[in-house]
Amino acid sequence: MEMAVNDHTLDNLHSIIEHEIALSSRRIQDTSRSADESFHEAVTDNECDPVEQLLDLAFVAAQTFITTVRSSIARLSQICKNDLGSPLSFVTSLQAYEEDGGDRLNY
Repeated sequence: MEMAVNDHTLDNLHSIIEHEIALSSRRIQDTSRSADESFHEAVTDNECDPVEQLLDLAFVAAQTFITTVRSSIARLSQICKNDLGSPLSFVTSLQAYEEDGGDRLNY
């Protein structure tokens, strides 16, 4: 069984998100030097929503990756149990390792 743990997709996505957040931060900092406080507040408000959306996207991507790893570990533990008579020692309960569709693995 092979797990795609070294897949760079998540890293690439997070790098892009990090870059966009840095740009928003710079735009906010640039307007802080302005004498017009209301303009600075408007830019800050305008930049915060996209940053929150980007952070949500990063979190969902990481969650998907973690779920994939956990499901792979559960399958590997089941294979070890079937082939070797003993599951992986660090997998104490498969109830936390749900398969796609919400079905629980029987242990």
